[in-house]
Amino acid sequence: VYEVGESEGLKYYAMRFVEGKSLYELLRDGPLDNRRAATYLEPVCRAIHAIHEHGVLHRDIKPHNIMITRDGVKVLDFGLAKSAPATPGPTDATLTKALTTEGTVLGTPQYMAPEQFEGREADARSDIWAFGAVLYEMMTGQKAFQGKNYASLVGAVEPLEQPYAVLF
Repeated sequence: VYEVGESEGLKYYAMRFVEGKSLYELLRDGPLDNRRAATYLEPVCRAIHAIHEHGVLHRDIKPHNIMITRDGVKVLDFGLAKSAPATPGPTDATLTKALTTEGTVLGTPQYMAPEQFEGREADARSDIWAFGAVLYEMMTGQKAFQGKNYASLVGAVEPLEQPYAVLF
């Protein structure tokens, strides 16, 4: 972000222009072959790992926010990002937070981890869950979770019996 300001009562953010194609655009043609998917996989994993190491959660990892440029792969759009808990995993706040608190369900439903649907606090594992959904889409050409509406999509995202592991 180069500048944050306000003009005529509207806030604005001035950011770098990134030229390329989003992963979303590339996936319109169907799944990626293994070699091409692998060239995108490592840089995205490294980017997610780096932001987590710096104490940031992205909270909206999806193909629209992964840009393929001639300089490499970039993870974009930190509009929903926030500071991460010191350690990944449930915190007292996560376990006691009311499920009906307004403004707690953030993200794109097809890529949201179960705890996000439930209005619980996201942690590093939420970004990893989202990237798993992106990886599934890269390899199959289909979204990992689908539904005719928001409610059926929520039902398609089954919480796991065992907590999913941090991959890094």
